[in-house]
Amino acid sequence: MRRKHYVIAILFCALAGLALPAQASFIADPLPADVYIHYNNLDWAWASPVCADGVFDNVLYAPSFHEGWRYATEQEWANRPPASAFLRPDNSVRSAAPYWNSIFTWADYGDGAAGYVSRLPVPYDQDHYPMYLYESWYVRGDAAAVPVPAAALAGLLGLGLVAGRKLLRRRHA
Repeated sequence: MRRKHYVIAILFCALAGLALPAQASFIADPLPADVYIHYNNLDWAWASPVCADGVFDNVLYAPSFHEGWRYATEQEWANRPPASAFLRPDNSVRSAAPYWNSIFTWADYGDGAAGYVSRLPVPYDQDHYPMYLYESWYVRGDAAAVPVPAAALAGLLGLGLVAGRKLLRRRHA
């Protein structure tokens, strides 16, 4: 009779284990080139949905978990790639999600194409659904390498010409 109870207990535990959701582990290896893109002199990785709703707190690791990756600056974000730049020729999305996330291991192209992307973690706010559905993009590269808009370059050139002209006038005076 005891043997029967042990068998039932083992079967119960096995079935209970199957009912639990599976959770993959994130990938700690460096990112291979086929899961991120190069755009405006920076590498861009689609890390995953930003999730902080109490159920999935701390699911998404900070970009610095992988060496060299970081949050985009405001200027870099203004020059970010379109979501379509992450599409492969077969229309699959270049997703680096498994490298920072153990629950969401994909990128939701629909969110990205609709503009639900963020350069920083977006806190969950029940009053402003669907804040927790924003996708997160990380960057790698030199912040100084981001192209400066043409108007800013023209302004700097103009200031340089004015300063040079004043210096020449001082020398001749």
